[in-house]
Amino acid sequence: MDLAQAQALWDPDPGRIDTADHGLPPRPACEDLQRAPTDWHANRTDRKPPSTTSTTPRRP
Repeated sequence: MDLAQAQALWDPDPGRIDTADHGLPPRPACEDLQRAPTDWHANRTDRKPPSTTSTTPRRP
């Protein structure tokens, strides 16, 4: 992917952007995030049980 293709993944509004925490997400991430609840509502999700073999403790 070249720079122009990477830059095309973002659609910031003109003006000041305060993104010190996480920055703006790229368009594909926003599309996936918007699609997830719709897929869940329509029962189009892969409902795997949570892994019980993880050795990493969960954070509170």
